[in-house]
Amino acid sequence: MKPLRTLLYLTTLFMGLLALPLTLEADGITVYSDFGPGQSYYPNVGYFVTAGETMGIGFTNSTGQNVDLTQIDVAIGVSSGNNSVTLGLYTDNGGVPGTFLESWIVDNLPAWPASPCCPVDTVFDSAGVVLQNGATYFLTATAGSGGGNVDWSINNIGASGPALGSNGTSWNVFTTTTANAFDVLGTTAVPEPPTLLLMGVGLGLLIGLKRLL
Repeated sequence: MKPLRTLLYLTTLFMGLLALPLTLEADGITVYSDFGPGQSYYPNVGYFVTAGETMGIGFTNSTGQNVDLTQIDVAIGVSSGNNSVTLGLYTDNGGVPGTFLESWIVDNLPAWPASPCCPVDTVFDSAGVVLQNGATYFLTATAGSGGGNVDWSINNIGASGPALGSNGTSWNVFTTTTANAFDVLGTTAVPEPPTLLLMGVGLGLLIGLKRLL
């Protein structure tokens, strides 16, 4: 009976390892945030973006690892006109937006100035964007067509960063601008169970079976 129990134990162990989830629960990471406590910001101070214009702000992934993007929160509201804004995410190309990664159309913006403080608009990744460690990216906001005017509030913690604006033809760069209020969140996936481990257990099972026979 002892050899049979040993074989049963090894088989159960091997099958249990095979049943492990390939990807375990991921850890949440803040790639960038210049919000104050409770996602606060200056609700009545910001940068005006009118129809056909785009404003962008740069941020760098300084987490020490590659991060799977999950969501972005921005402090943008509408002051008049069409209640819509298009957010865009781009790589950095010499200090201006480069390769397009993903975009979101956000409707039903909160009124600006924000009262009470402080609503945010949230968008979620659906393109599988991976933010590379040490790389700089640009988040842009383009006002909707039809005379829409939106305002992107600035942060209340004194953070500054590479900001820029465009009328659709070229970028104007402002290197010492107080940064717009936003955050970028992501996850890092826990590594899958090593294939070599499963192979090793399987080999051990075969050796044990041979000895029992």
